[in-house]
Order: sequence, then C-alpha cells, then structure tokens
Amino acid sequence: MQTSPDTLTIRRPDDWHAHLRDGAMLGRVAGYTARCIARAIIMPNLVPPMTTATAARECYAQMFDEENALDRFEGFASEYGARFYGLPLNQGTLTLARDAWEVPETLKLPLPDDQIVPFGAGATLAWRVETPQGSLA
Repeated sequence: MQTSPDTLTIRRPDDWHAHLRDGAMLGRVAGYTARCIARAIIMPNLVPPMTTATAARECYAQMFDEENALDRFEGFASEYGARFYGLPLNQGTLTLARDAWEVPETLKLPLPDDQIVPFGAGATLAWRVETPQGSLA
C-alpha cells in the first residue's frame, strides 16, 4: 500500500457481497462489477428471490451460460470459496446436463401436510442436475 496526504493506493479490491440481478440487468451489473473489483462472492437478486436450494445450481448454470461464461462456473460454484477459507476442495462431482425441465410449483416437506414454493416455481430452466458422483460433503 502506498499513501500520501491526498491519495491511497491499494491492490485491486474484492467484493465479498456483490449482488447481481437477473434478466437484462445481469450483463450490465456483472460487467460493471468486473471492471471495478478483482473478485466477488455473488448474491443473486432474482425476481422472485431464491429461497430454496431446489434449482439453485441449475439457475446459476443458466446464468453463466447466458453470459457465455460456463468455463468459469466450476470455479464459482466449487473452488473459490473453499480456497479463500483454506478448505480442501470437495472430491465428489455433480453433473449438470443441458436438459430443459420445469421447476415444480410446490415441494413436499418431511412433515405431514407441509410444502414450500421453490424459487422459480413453474419456470423452465435449461440445465438439470444429473446423478451426483461420490460424496458431496
């Protein structure tokens, strides 16, 4: 770091809580964020908001695909956070396939008569999780 009475020069900063919008705003916000910071932990601001894990991986894959950035998806989903916190990378794998499916309107919970409405209920997503390989822990 270099300082003077009127300037402060630091390494290019990270943003550990950057929000991305969906739709047309995704490209604008992602591009602006990439120009301003070196790395980011992304929090999606989606309409409707993501409130369950159902379809989360698939939704992220679709967003990366729409931005022609599938080559960066694994790092985002599986590596950057673990490396930042000094954790070992997971050994298991998960495969996503380009196979359109409809997010269910409701999900049944283990308790009798309990259900929730998942993120994107009724929406069609372009990516689907296939069978996980190995431990996901």
